[in-house]
Amino acid sequence: MTTINQAFKPSMLLQDIAKQISSGWNIINKIEGLSYGLSGGNDYSGDEYDMAELEFKSMLERLYISISALIESIGMTEFLALF
Repeated sequence: MTTINQAFKPSMLLQDIAKQISSGWNIINKIEGLSYGLSGGNDYSGDEYDMAELEFKSMLERLYISISALIESIGMTEFLALF
């Protein structure tokens, strides 16, 4: 059985986490821009805003999983239990 420590190197995980954080900032900027355009009669902007918000939530879940994998890959299982 291959453990996560064998499957992923910490440097690869760190690079992936950095990309995810960058992507998260891009989504935040998108949400911020869309929030200025929201009004009662602008359903299209509301739908775009909802999709961007969903995209951000999904990205946060993926980031949590990546950070958990990084913690496990460096052998900090006690910390992982607290995380």
